Amino acid sequence: MIGRKIYSILHTKERVSISFLLALSFFNIIIETLTLGSVIPLITTLLNFDQIENNKYVIILTEFFFQETNKNNFLVLISYSIITLISIKVLAEIFIINLKIKIQNNLVIYFQKNLLKKFLNENWKFHLKNDSSKLIRQLTHELGNIVSRIIIPLIEIIIDICLAISFLILLILYNYKIAIIVFSLIIFSLAMLNYFSRKQIKKISKKRYLVSLFSFKIITEIFVILKDLIISGSASSKIEKYIASIKKYYTYERLISIYNILPKISFEFISIFLICLGIIFYSTQVDNYTSILTTLSLYLAAAVKMIPSASRIARNQQYIEVGKPIFESQEQNLKEIKKGFFEDKKKNLYFIKNNIELKNINFSFKENQNLLENINLKLNKNELISIMGESGDGKTTLANIIMGIIKPDNGEIRVDGKKIDYFNEKIKLNIGYVDQTSKLLDDSLKMNIAFSENLNSKQIENYKILLEKCGLDKLDKSIKFRENNNIGEDSKLISGGEKQRICIARTIFRNPEIIIFDEPTSSLDEDNEKKIMDLIAKFKNDKIIIVITHNNKYLSIFDRVYHLKNKSLNKLK
Repeated sequence: MIGRKIYSILHTKERVSISFLLALSFFNIIIETLTLGSVIPLITTLLNFDQIENNKYVIILTEFFFQETNKNNFLVLISYSIITLISIKVLAEIFIINLKIKIQNNLVIYFQKNLLKKFLNENWKFHLKNDSSKLIRQLTHELGNIVSRIIIPLIEIIIDICLAISFLILLILYNYKIAIIVFSLIIFSLAMLNYFSRKQIKKISKKRYLVSLFSFKIITEIFVILKDLIISGSASSKIEKYIASIKKYYTYERLISIYNILPKISFEFISIFLICLGIIFYSTQVDNYTSILTTLSLYLAAAVKMIPSASRIARNQQYIEVGKPIFESQEQNLKEIKKGFFEDKKKNLYFIKNNIELKNINFSFKENQNLLENINLKLNKNELISIMGESGDGKTTLANIIMGIIKPDNGEIRVDGKKIDYFNEKIKLNIGYVDQTSKLLDDSLKMNIAFSENLNSKQIENYKILLEKCGLDKLDKSIKFRENNNIGEDSKLISGGEKQRICIARTIFRNPEIIIFDEPTSSLDEDNEKKIMDLIAKFKNDKIIIVITHNNKYLSIFDRVYHLKNKSLNKLK
């Protein structure tokens, strides 16, 4: 049952908040039922007070506030009672609405925060298997839908069912025969409608969900290759594909909207139809028109509240059907969040005194198809090391093994002679990584380097020294004179050389013990290439610096040079 599944993914804090919301709503239901019940004495008093004048409860209540029991005094009492009940109800509803929205927002924030943490603590294989557009959609769209299309509707269904039960009890106490007949017919009609529409909604919802994933993927791809599309003028096929997918999406959305409105229309029709039948029956069978009008007023007042309530129940059931495919896709993530799955993956820094050594490392993406075989490599501090090789020979894979983001099939990694296991010991080395496609934020220079605008005095000093060493001091000054101090989306307001220097500065600012540069100059001209290589050489003091490249121009600056070819690593220098 979806309710149990939702309950199982909530923490104690969320459960307590929802329980408090339900308790407050139950109190409000009692107030609403009393307000509805006051219709009976009010209408009876207006039409024929003699019918209830000698009722002991009427006498006791009236004489508690007034000296005698009469029609005027009892009307005043009933009026004040209704005003008091409605005032309490209004205040309670304001508080309930505020609390419900607060719970909804807090749940979305809680799920998004912890799912983001989970994604950031996943290994690299997870990210290789999952498109970034898919993960972004899960965070920004699907979690919000789980809350708004499943959790909140479930809460509203519970509240509306309790309201219906409370009204039913009142109507049974007044006239049990009519109440049972009316409610039975309404429930039967809505159940039949729900039975026939539920399968269709489930089917349409799954299709809509898949189409929404596809359209989000297309639009993400468009902006990833936006520059190429503009230059080549070949965006039409992508646009057509996107438009076709969103047309399908809104077709499904329209069908779901139609199914959503059917319960409300049906309930209104059935309720009015039954009330009219009741009037026809009473007018031919009963001479006491006070009883007819009292009953009619009571059922009309109940219908005014029950029509929107029943509509909400049916609509929320359909919302849940619409949201189920999303929940099913995220259920495992939400369970792991509840268990603190990502907390178990947190790793502690392991520091290097002298060296790190790879011994007999083998790795394959597919069984019996090794990419790396019997790799042996010792990396010492204060050294600048180059690993050369052609594209596809495994240079980046080797870097990933050193960084601990993929696991070798066999072999050992030793730090200062001690064997370590990144994956079982929950440790990580203090490593920095810069590649040819490193991304920058559309933010200030300081945010891109330090990831913070609020630095302490020592950090500010290091930041200024780093700007000068990396040749970014002039850029820093020129940016300050711009109207927009940001470097632009996808670094479009700075040059390629400046972008690469910022990436290097960002890595150095964290003061890592190992820095891996993966083809750091492949997209730069010769002048910028030399500047970047000279800059890299400046920072080898007390660090291990590895430069992965297929360029043999600058071999003289390296302490050691290795060549990766045919799955093996050979020393050239």
